[in-house]
Amino acid sequence: MHSNKIDFLNDIRPTHPGGVRASSLSGLCCQYDTNDKPYVRPVMTILAAILLLVAPTAGTTAGDPAMPDLRIGTVTLEREDIFTRAEVDSASGAVGFLKRLSNRLHATTRPHVLRREFLFREGDPYRPDLLAETERNLRGLGFLAEATVAPVDTSADGRVDVHVLTRESWTLESDITFSLDAGGTSRWTAQMADRNFLGYGVTTGAGLGRDLSSDYWNLWYRQRRLAGSELTLGLDYAQRAEGRTRRIDLSRPFYALDDATGIEARAWSSNWRNRFYLSNGGPAGADPARAASLFAEIPFKDVGWQFGLQRRLSGEGAGRVWRLGIGVRVQERRFAPDDRARALSDGRTADLGFLDDDGTPYRRAQGTSAYPHLWLRTVSRRWVTERYLLRYGGLEDIELGWDVDLRFGPAGGMVGATTGDGRQRWRCEALAQRWLPLGPGYALLVGVAEADFGSVAVRTHRWNVVVGWLTRSGSRSTPWLTRLFAEVGAGERLTGARPFLLGSERGLRTLPVDGMAGDRLVRANLELGRATGVQPLGVFRLGVAAFCGVGSAWWADEARSATDLRREAGLGLRFGPVRSASVETARLDLAWSLDGGGPELVAVTGGLF
Repeated sequence: MHSNKIDFLNDIRPTHPGGVRASSLSGLCCQYDTNDKPYVRPVMTILAAILLLVAPTAGTTAGDPAMPDLRIGTVTLEREDIFTRAEVDSASGAVGFLKRLSNRLHATTRPHVLRREFLFREGDPYRPDLLAETERNLRGLGFLAEATVAPVDTSADGRVDVHVLTRESWTLESDITFSLDAGGTSRWTAQMADRNFLGYGVTTGAGLGRDLSSDYWNLWYRQRRLAGSELTLGLDYAQRAEGRTRRIDLSRPFYALDDATGIEARAWSSNWRNRFYLSNGGPAGADPARAASLFAEIPFKDVGWQFGLQRRLSGEGAGRVWRLGIGVRVQERRFAPDDRARALSDGRTADLGFLDDDGTPYRRAQGTSAYPHLWLRTVSRRWVTERYLLRYGGLEDIELGWDVDLRFGPAGGMVGATTGDGRQRWRCEALAQRWLPLGPGYALLVGVAEADFGSVAVRTHRWNVVVGWLTRSGSRSTPWLTRLFAEVGAGERLTGARPFLLGSERGLRTLPVDGMAGDRLVRANLELGRATGVQPLGVFRLGVAAFCGVGSAWWADEARSATDLRREAGLGLRFGPVRSASVETARLDLAWSLDGGGPELVAVTGGLF
């Protein structure tokens, strides 16, 4: 429950076709130099940097210890419908009918589903920090609109009664969506899902649609506390025009900051037609100064499994939380082109045989790899609640202090892998996030990294950093909102399967989803908006915004650089769900390229911008 990582949605991490999210990391590492042991200096540099980042808050006492002589008394659970009785009674006509119908059609969450998330029981020592953490956990379940956990009375014998109040959200989703980006590429989805099936906290869903590659249909299932145990289960299946994707997750997560052990296990099998991006300055390119992305669609197979176990090292109730563990990932990845000549996105046909030359990233990435690793995680106990940061009015839990996830270990030939280049290497993956108060708002820093160290032939890295500032002013119910984001990323020897993409879902609305691609990325976005008091049918909150942005993505061997920025500006509407299990803000934008071109109408859901 306590990852609280910013899910970059389509901002940072790619999504598997058919809706199965990739678990790979993008990068935040430095360049490295060569000596007799080429991996020593970068490894020490990264570890030292992580320690410096977390050290300032490592000793912070944010958890509240047990109050002396006080114990938990009666715990009362009160559950409210999607629309409260007062809201239903005050509505008339069609609006009142729809509110009553919503409440009747919705299955209220079973009491035991909620009570099993409580981190306290009657008779336990009274700890205010566990009440606050329980409240965050309930909000994080994904099927409640609101949750409060508060002490209400203290008896003469030192027993503190606790009142838990939850409000249901509409969890049955029947979505029909259509997206047309600036490049004319259409994507659509028709799906039905319930995030709280029959009130048991189970997610089930089915859908069909079309993404960047092909048509698909998919099924998914999520169950927390499987059969009353502490295990969680996730199942995904997607059938595509050119293959299928399957995945199973079985884990025992850290349900509380003071949990002693967490376990993760997953296995997957996928094959689909993957977009492999190419440099316009490379052998397949026609114009090294061309700004648009260039790609070929190549069949791709990805089969693997992963296991990890972590133990809490730090003490209970106070100070930074430290966890240390081990893990292993075994993965087979292969491209399977049916011939050397492939149709390219610009209409040409090119011989791509050069991709399979010795020492190329394409060759290096294929085959079976094994990655045993040490796994370090540290999280803060410092939390605040806010509104209008990433959501459009709903209560948000913000973790102050550094949240760092680091994995490091041998890869490649050291463990008998059969990749195209099986020589010895070491691998590092890292993700770091921090929120901090800054002026009238909050600053956000997120960095993601991966790197392989070893001989020149096997070295590769990929990193990107996002810095943001989000603030509100004016009325609490209809505030003015300012959102500023900047991102920079770079990589070396990246495969065309995982470049940086700049487009309508990541930075620039006047581009297609993958309008620019490369191993270099810069962008900045500024949005000024206002949340209005308009809430049609009480289902979502309407907002308006004006925005501008600049950015570019390119390959190092192209005749472009960070100075070749694309610029745009536009206006848009914002739709923030207030009664739905989905809390992602939907955006309908009209954008103009300041470098020429007519307006583009773009619909986007989720993301930082």
